[in-house]
Parts: sequence; structure tokens; C-alpha cells
Amino acid sequence: MLPINRRTSLGLLASLIFLLPCGAADLKRNTWKVDGIEREALIYAPPQAKANATPVIFAFHGHGGNMNQSSHSFNYQAQWPEAIVVYPLLASLKKDYRVVEKRIYSTGFSNGGGFTFLLWLARGNQFAALAPGGAAVATNTPEAALIEKLQPKPVLLIDGEKDPLIKLEWQKYTIAALCQHNHCDAGQPQGEYYTLYPSKIGAPVMTYIHPGGHQFPHEAAALVVKFFKEHEQP
Repeated sequence: MLPINRRTSLGLLASLIFLLPCGAADLKRNTWKVDGIEREALIYAPPQAKANATPVIFAFHGHGGNMNQSSHSFNYQAQWPEAIVVYPLLASLKKDYRVVEKRIYSTGFSNGGGFTFLLWLARGNQFAALAPGGAAVATNTPEAALIEKLQPKPVLLIDGEKDPLIKLEWQKYTIAALCQHNHCDAGQPQGEYYTLYPSKIGAPVMTYIHPGGHQFPHEAAALVVKFFKEHEQP
């Protein structure tokens, strides 16, 4: 993942496709035309999704990844089988399933984490919570000021202390800036590597800063789902 910048954003908008959980029999491949370009995605939808109101997780893979490879890394289908897990078109989902408007989430790793920040900036009012991983705002760049433009939302940040691409300095800056923006109190350890910064306005910041590098830890998907389950839009 590169720091959030114009090149990253344009590349994601041009080329990202969906990543999903394992279990090929449970996944449906869909295609759409977006601005004349064909996009494809894998969708997991629980059997009750057409009749019952259902949460939605949008998940985005990193640079060089694809939806089939990522289905083995982001096992959100297994972690939250009652939710729809999909990318990319919310409007299409609403035609086919009963989507819970208050329970729409976005997550991703590396470039997918950067894209989650981009969606937060562009469509923040649609999300209940977000969980970007392997992504941060680089200090001393024009993009650093964009945090002030984000709609305060519950957010979980997943990063590695030894990440050679996302500098620890950037991680610390992003955490501090989001905590200030979301009116958070001092951090409270919740477990190994896991810290909660309670928010006075209902937009807590949580961090999972592991000792590794640029990787999505195997335990991260469960943390993301737990965090999402705890938050819905008022």
C-alpha cells in the first residue's frame, strides 16, 4: 500500500475488483458496466438476505491481488455468515437483497485500505464503521489535511510496526489525527496489540498494531467483524 495520494486513488478507481471469503460454492460472480468498463465481483449472500434485513461488508484487496486469492485471506463469510460480503455496487445490492441501511461497512488491506479511506471521504454518510488495514496518511502531504474532511465514524486501523511501506511515523500521525477529529479520550488497552480510544461523539478509534510488516494477520478478520457488529448508524 502506498500512502493515500492521487495516484493511489486513481489506480484503485480504475482497476480494483472484489476480494472475498473462501468457499467457492457460496460465492456468486457478478459483472456490471461502470462508465463503459466491465467490473466483476464475487458476492456471498446468506439464504435469508432476500427476505430479511441484512448487514453488508464491502472488502477491497491490495495492489497485485485478485478476488480469488483474497477469498482465502479475508474470510468474512465464515466470520459473519449472516452478512452480505460484496464489492462494488451498493445500488445493485439494494435491488436484489434487503440491505440494512444502518449496517453498511467497508474494509480492505493495502491499496484496499487506501480505497476504504477514499470511500470514507466520498461516501462517509453511507457507512456505519470502517476498517482500513495496511494504510495510513503520510505526514507533510496535502492529503494529511483530508482527515479533517472525514465524517466522524467508528474506525479500526490494522497496521504493522515493521511495515516497510506504511511508516510507523505515518501510522502514529493517522491515529492521533483521527482521535482528535473523533473527539477521543486516551487509549485503553483491550488486549495484545489492541487499543480503544473512546469517543465523546460515538466515533471510537480502535487500533491493532502488530509487530509484523506489511501483512494482514490471520486474526484480523475476526477483529474486523467483531468491531463491525458493535457499531451501527444511529
